[in-house]
Amino acid sequence: MTIKYAVDCSSWTGMMSVAQAQAIKDMGYTKAIVNLWGRDTCQSQVDAFQAVGMEVDGYIYYYFAQDPVERTTRLLANLDGRVINFLWLDWEDDETVLTIPDTINYIQRAQDACTGIVYTGHYTRREWWVRRTGDTQVFAGQWIWDATNDHTPDMSWNPYGGFRHYMEQYAFDVQLLPGLGNFDLNVYEDPPALTEPPPPTGTTTTTVEIPAGAVLNSGATFTWAVS
Repeated sequence: MTIKYAVDCSSWTGMMSVAQAQAIKDMGYTKAIVNLWGRDTCQSQVDAFQAVGMEVDGYIYYYFAQDPVERTTRLLANLDGRVINFLWLDWEDDETVLTIPDTINYIQRAQDACTGIVYTGHYTRREWWVRRTGDTQVFAGQWIWDATNDHTPDMSWNPYGGFRHYMEQYAFDVQLLPGLGNFDLNVYEDPPALTEPPPPTGTTTTTVEIPAGAVLNSGATFTWAVS
């Protein structure tokens, strides 16, 4: 895996020019993650970063008081046909507190709304995930963009949720260029391919046909061929 650097930005960052995106790329950043809220700023940032050859992901901040399917559909529409590599589902809202089962169900509904449209992963921090989901393993094997704000640009983290670690947000609200709002700073691993996580392992059921009249004793051994 290769360690690379990314910025994430929001509508507060402002409209983005190609020259500004190039200046950010020249600082060594290879990926930008754009908040899909705010149609004009979203499109401006996606267009500028893609124009200079940077990878572009998106993210959606979810409010538990709002319907997750409606919010997902509405904010994805802000792309207006633009293609992003990945969509991060942002879990940090504490304004509305649901029960743990309802929180897990909400997250699942948001993810399901993206099926067949865009690859998804999760953005959150360990403390929030443990407190609000009981450290559920329902999404184990999926990508996590973990937030620490530890001001250390490395991939160290304290695992949770059974997630696969993709990216670490290590600094908040950093000004990179005059005339623009703040950015957050991240490091990430460049994976071999953005593929779906492998299916979970577990028990399987095998049906064995017992010949008529057979007598089975304790400790009997079966042999069969697998085609």
